[in-house]
Amino acid sequence: MHPGSVVAACMITVAAMLSGSAQGAMPDPVRGRLLYENYCYTCHESRLHIREHREVRSPEQLRRTIDVWQHELNLDWSEQDILDVMEYLIQTFYRFPGSVRPPRGAVEHDAAPPRS
Repeated sequence: MHPGSVVAACMITVAAMLSGSAQGAMPDPVRGRLLYENYCYTCHESRLHIREHREVRSPEQLRRTIDVWQHELNLDWSEQDILDVMEYLIQTFYRFPGSVRPPRGAVEHDAAPPRS
């Protein structure tokens, strides 16, 4: 076998592995925080998510809301981007019943806790 063929085969294999792992990657709340802070925070300070009468009441509503706004702002986010932001918001603010997942990375925030 020609050495160039071996290198090409290895490159194709690595590319296939990387693309497969990216598609099935777990949501990354640390990356989600970065996306949120860079694209959303100017209009949506953290109090929006902890107010008593917030509109989002389920993970499905949160996902739809993120998708609507990323389209509205022409961000062209991938599904992974949306899931990363969603995971950050769930772990940091929403904590819907039954949606607690083991954190992939520690997400610290300085949001005030909801008032009782």
